[in-house]
Amino acid sequence: MDFVIDEELIFTDRTFTTDKEVLEFIADELLKKGYVKDSYKEALLKREHEFPTGLDFGNYGVAIPHSDAIHVNKSTLGIIVPVKPITFSNMDGSGAVEVKLICNIVLKDKQNQTAMLSSLMGLFSEEEAVKKMMTGDISSIKKYLNQLVTN
Repeated sequence: MDFVIDEELIFTDRTFTTDKEVLEFIADELLKKGYVKDSYKEALLKREHEFPTGLDFGNYGVAIPHSDAIHVNKSTLGIIVPVKPITFSNMDGSGAVEVKLICNIVLKDKQNQTAMLSSLMGLFSEEEAVKKMMTGDISSIKKYLNQLVTN
């Protein structure tokens, strides 16, 4: 898989008030760096509205927003560990989830989406791994994600 983990797309010190604000921020950062097309932000917001990506793992919540491959130039992940949890709608439709880790999947080849989602779900179900990502510095988060995508 042609995939890059870019340290400049890992944010650990930002404060947001809404899920929309988070998604607009990461979409703008991805566009500035050339990973996505101009159509990406609107497609990401629309998809999150129609198919929410919040996941409640009990002690923590994560979100895995993504969009269709036609809006992507180059595959990567955008990672946000917000200063305060952000409310996302739960993927299962059961209400709201307080999210402490957002992993924006950006894939140029839609055939890789199932494998990436599966790998991330495995990672997110490991509480210790998620805690390390939520408390780690940018370089350690990048190292952890590189291991995930190369395995």
